[in-house]
Amino acid sequence: MFRNLEVMKKQLLFLLLALILSSLSFGKINLVLDYARFFAPPEQPFIEFYLSINGNSLEYQLKENGNVQARLEITYIVEQDEEVVSFKKFVLNSPEYKEGSDKMEMIDIKRLAIPNGALNFTIVARDLSLIHI
Repeated sequence: MFRNLEVMKKQLLFLLLALILSSLSFGKINLVLDYARFFAPPEQPFIEFYLSINGNSLEYQLKENGNVQARLEITYIVEQDEEVVSFKKFVLNSPEYKEGSDKMEMIDIKRLAIPNGALNFTIVARDLSLIHI
C-alpha cells in the first residue's frame, strides 16, 4: 500500500514539473525529466536522471563548416535538509544539422550517488547559444 502511495507521489510531482516547465514561454527549452532511485547494497544508493529535450525548442549557432549546433548547460542538484548532497554540471551538444532542417529530440541519462532519505531535486537548463559574450 505504501509503495503505491510513493509511486503516486512521484507521478504527481513529475506531472506538476512538466506542467510548470511547459507553461514557461520565454525562450523556453522544451524538456521532460524523469528519474529512478536504485538501492544496490553494498554500494551507495544512486539516482538516474532521464532527460529528453525537443531539438526544435533550442537556439542553434552557425559553425565554421556551415552546419548549426545547439549547446545546453545542464545542472542537476540533489539536496537533503537544504544541504547539497550530490551535484552534476555538464554541457550537452546536439548533433550538427544543415541550417533550416528539422531537429531531432536529444536524450541523456546521468547517474548520481545519493544518500538514503527524503531528497529535493533541481534541474537548471541554460541554452548556451543564447549567451553572447
